[in-house]
Amino acid sequence: MGVPFQILEHTADLRIRALGRSLPDLFAHMMRGMFSAMKPQVQRKNANNNTNITRNIKIRASDREALLVDFLNEVLYLGDIEQELYGEVTFTKLSDTELEGELVGQKREEIVLQIKAATHHGLTIEERNGMLEATMVFDI
Repeated sequence: MGVPFQILEHTADLRIRALGRSLPDLFAHMMRGMFSAMKPQVQRKNANNNTNITRNIKIRASDREALLVDFLNEVLYLGDIEQELYGEVTFTKLSDTELEGELVGQKREEIVLQIKAATHHGLTIEERNGMLEATMVFDI
């Protein structure tokens, strides 16, 4: 499959394209692309920070595009208030209108690029050659 996400040029904001063999793959790859673009510095391990952090999430939306936006905004919110970075997500439920799952991450220090929000602007989720492809814009 190659690289599962790509950061694309955009005049004022951030645009990312992600690929996945399934909806869970697509959502996870878009999340990883978003965090990669932020260029976070992971907190150094110490006696108080030697395990992964887990956060449960549950989201409902009107369609899969809105669900992707809401998912990424929830992940941004949690990462911002908890000063965390999530590299993995396991979905126990994922349909076109709702998801439940667990984020796995770690504490982070600074980030280079502050993403304010995932947006519906320019958002597409399409099937191409047996793969799902999403492209979306983030406010920075």
